Amino acid sequence: EVFDRTVDRPSVGMIFKNREIEIRRGWVEGGDRSGNFETGGAVTLPDNLICVNVQPAWDANLKGQGRLVANFDTGTDGNHPALASLWRGTQPGVEWWEAWKDPYTGSTFPYDSDNHGTHVTGIMVATKPDGTPIGVAPQAQWIAAGILIGYNVQKIIECYQWATDPDGDPNTLDDVPDVINNSWGTSTNCDQTYWNAIDIVEAAGIVNTIAVDNSGPGYASVNSPESRAASPTVNWGVGNVNPHQPGYPINNSSGRGPSPCDYVSIKPEVTAPGTQIYSTLPNGGYGNLTGTSMACPHTSGAVAILRQVNPDLSVDEVKTALMATAYDRGDAGEDNDYGWGIIDIGAAVEYVRAMLPALPPRNLQAAVVDTTDVHLTWARPETVDPSKPLRKYRIFRAPAGEPFPLDPIAEVDALFSLPEYDDLDLAFGDYHYVVTALYQYSESGPSNEAEVQILAPPLPPRNLTASADADSVHLAWQAPDPVYPNNPVLSYRIYRAPVGEAFPAEPIVELPDTALAYTDPDLPPGGYHYIATAVFANGESAPSNEAEIHLYDPADAGDRSFAWGPALAASPNPFTTETRIGFALARPGRVGVSIYDVSGRLVRALGETRFEAGNAAINWDGREDDGRRVAPGVFLYRVSLDGAPAAQGKLVTLSR
Repeated sequence: EVFDRTVDRPSVGMIFKNREIEIRRGWVEGGDRSGNFETGGAVTLPDNLICVNVQPAWDANLKGQGRLVANFDTGTDGNHPALASLWRGTQPGVEWWEAWKDPYTGSTFPYDSDNHGTHVTGIMVATKPDGTPIGVAPQAQWIAAGILIGYNVQKIIECYQWATDPDGDPNTLDDVPDVINNSWGTSTNCDQTYWNAIDIVEAAGIVNTIAVDNSGPGYASVNSPESRAASPTVNWGVGNVNPHQPGYPINNSSGRGPSPCDYVSIKPEVTAPGTQIYSTLPNGGYGNLTGTSMACPHTSGAVAILRQVNPDLSVDEVKTALMATAYDRGDAGEDNDYGWGIIDIGAAVEYVRAMLPALPPRNLQAAVVDTTDVHLTWARPETVDPSKPLRKYRIFRAPAGEPFPLDPIAEVDALFSLPEYDDLDLAFGDYHYVVTALYQYSESGPSNEAEVQILAPPLPPRNLTASADADSVHLAWQAPDPVYPNNPVLSYRIYRAPVGEAFPAEPIVELPDTALAYTDPDLPPGGYHYIATAVFANGESAPSNEAEIHLYDPADAGDRSFAWGPALAASPNPFTTETRIGFALARPGRVGVSIYDVSGRLVRALGETRFEAGNAAINWDGREDDGRRVAPGVFLYRVSLDGAPAAQGKLVTLSR
């Protein structure tokens, strides 16, 4: 009655019986060959590692570095000297509960309630302290869930849920295993209890390897969960071969196909060594065990190696690589003894390498230097297959918003040059860049885009002029020309200093970009010179032309030591080529004459000359200081005596 009421609830989709699961132990025939180690490449390998052809992967330094395997079993001895340093829970910043799940006793450190789980973990990753190889991927890390410490369906499913996010942070991925090794199963043909849980974790990118039942050699002797008849990559089953005998015969106890769910689908998918396999045992021990349970972790270690070659491989791509490259045994092609054959890790690595995309350069950055130059830097592609070496980088540039051209602006050697490039002397504007990697046989897609803005140089204001009004100086100027839209004027700065002195570091005033004039008030008598600068986003401009002005105290003009000569003060006036500015001195002194245009701009400084008392004159040839003849017009002259303002007058020049 309770069962019926529960089934009838709308929120209940399916109910499973709490079935007991079992360790998949096998047996051996034909004697113990566990001590037989043979030389394979640079290290001495046991028969089982030779059987799966792991040496080419190891020669390429593919030993599972940076990958993570998970074992769902009776637990694992976390203190075992061949395993302890590889437990992820020993890594800095990793909590124990991110690397160990005990759904039954709540223990906080991995242990083994049997010996099975420690042996299985060792086949995946162990190396003895003396360097003797045991595991397929001896540099991968491991985590574990003790699902076989007890036999509760709900707790086992909770372990699958834990494995999809062990640290509880959905934004991290390094805690999620590449593979879950399932060396266990049920004794029922097609029980679906765990199928959905396996589907969910595989949808999260976690490969599941499953040891087929040790109930062979009978027809359709695989059981659940590996018996599922859906596709060759669903509930992926692993059978057991003997690596110590010639030809690697299938172990008699290894479950056979077809699937009892449809009696058509071929099982297992692949086979691996599972007979008298030497591996770790609890309490620091080592020994031999037999069964599909020992075959399955060979494939799990292989998954770690393939994910090292290409971390982006999907679950189906990993399984397909192992099936497509398996060493065919038994009947030609796929059969119900060996499946697709015995896994060949070296061949699978080459298969995955051939699948590798031509990865692009990474982290392209662009910076403007020296106003019109762009310095580009980038990082090498994340993975470069040695069989398809990287030759060059190609740099593409286009105006912002426009597509990139087909041809690059430059190529950079990838073997002997740093990943950088200088794009020089660009016109003003906005640009974007990408870089591609040119391999031996192909070109990658583009890197990320990098954008820069080349700003126009900060040009100075033009035609600065100064005019006097009592104790004030009126300044006017014109805006820089040209001013580009991508680099407008932000402000103007005015600098002032006494004539003959350097300008100070700080301006006397900073004005908005709309100002083109300024009055400098309340100045004492004296000579001053001015410059103006324009401020842009990329800095301050050079100074404008200088404007010089003199302010006089009217009282100084009445100095009795100075008087005009008997003729006109300037003669001829108006004049065409030259005029004579005459004066009379009551005492000896130094006389200077300065000529200004009506805007107050200094045109000519005739210098100071010492004269004796009496009549004297200074000539002006109608030219500026640089020798150019002035244009016809009105000019002012100012006369000083011993450096003090003394008199002033007006001149008119005529056309020649």
